[in-house]
Amino acid sequence: MPTRLRIFFPKLGDSGRWLFFTAAPIHDAKGDIIGAVETLEDITERKYAERALLKSEQKYRSVIEKIQDVFYRTDNEGIITMGSPSLAHVLGCGSLDECIGVPIAEKFYRDPEKRRIS
Repeated sequence: MPTRLRIFFPKLGDSGRWLFFTAAPIHDAKGDIIGAVETLEDITERKYAERALLKSEQKYRSVIEKIQDVFYRTDNEGIITMGSPSLAHVLGCGSLDECIGVPIAEKFYRDPEKRRIS
């Protein structure tokens, strides 16, 4: 089984580099380790992109959590995947968690079967 590591090296480059290592042992016929296959990949740009995405997501969630208006998002089947706290109140749920995973048609429409996508 290969070993995988992500390590930050602060002294590489201008502001440090993130490196991803993999190493897998090579065995001889007796099962003894006689070498290894190793790879090294610079993942610095990916780590910075992940951080930027996380920061953006945190801002987005903060706006949704503080918004007074009803906001919700559904998947392609109409299942609620995200919502503002006011959504729970409007839909009559005890909490937002109770609304997540529920088909929006069951909450908003008198006859949800007529609203289903074929």
